[in-house]
Amino acid sequence: MAVGCGVLLASVGCASGPTSGDLDAAENALRDIRQETFASGVDTYPSVSDDGKSFAYERYQEGNYDIWIKPTTSSSDSSGRQITFHSTDDRRPTWMGSETILFDSWRVDLNKLWRKKATGTGGITLVSRGNHIDMDADVSSTGDIVFVSQVSESVLKRDRKGQLWRLYSSMPTIWVLQSDGALTMLGKGISPSWSPDGTKIAFASNTHGSYDIFIMDKDGGNQTQVTSNKAIDLEPCWSPDGRHIAFTSDRSSGRTRPDFNIWVVENDGSSPTQMTTQRGTEGGPSWSPATTKDPFGRIYFHSYVNRDWNIWSVGAGLEPSN
Repeated sequence: MAVGCGVLLASVGCASGPTSGDLDAAENALRDIRQETFASGVDTYPSVSDDGKSFAYERYQEGNYDIWIKPTTSSSDSSGRQITFHSTDDRRPTWMGSETILFDSWRVDLNKLWRKKATGTGGITLVSRGNHIDMDADVSSTGDIVFVSQVSESVLKRDRKGQLWRLYSSMPTIWVLQSDGALTMLGKGISPSWSPDGTKIAFASNTHGSYDIFIMDKDGGNQTQVTSNKAIDLEPCWSPDGRHIAFTSDRSSGRTRPDFNIWVVENDGSSPTQMTTQRGTEGGPSWSPATTKDPFGRIYFHSYVNRDWNIWSVGAGLEPSN
């Protein structure tokens, strides 16, 4: 994940990086961090199922990305299952209920949204149509799909450190495809994410200069700024109770090369809390449901550690809502 002179949607590369992904023990005593995948290469953008039993993610191997699924209870990489097999990149998985995965892929003339059974069986179904590039989707509890759409093609650019950037000439638009087939444009932004009750959408926008987190109603109304910072805040996701929002930010880096970490705020923007302290790049958070072992849930994310991109998770360690 990187940001350049255009509009960022996603980026994963092979830049050199740090070798430690530990949390600061003194400041994060109530949290624990663990590695979830162990591939030599690239595992990014996890999405935890509604029941918390599995997470989907994208894995790069043999020249392209495919969608994989792994149980949240397993510590073995061998338990991961590949569910798509295609020469074109399949990326940014998200769950539609507990049995279907939505993802974006350039299997036709343009990048579109597709769905497939989480078991990996059967074929795939084209979900979005038209002459737009569609990606970065999220599905509400009622089956409505929010996604990013752009008319012009992306520009892929690799910087001198080897990191791959996907840039756009203008801010894309956010759309909702309702379960009845109705399609509505909500406004400009990236990284849309449904609230648990399906009434709100968090997203990122650089409307006021730098990228910040915003919230809007499901019809695009009442857009409210949640974070206000000179740093880059991206990729929001909601806690299961809707009280908090996790996101990716470089606000704590203080170095020439930005450090992106996982942060959490109340949904009104108060009480910002840094969840990880990695020197490098972490992002793509997805919040799992609460369990007996993790009463506040866990936040899954990707991290560049020991020269590989893998999926990690951190205990939320936050007070539950009343």
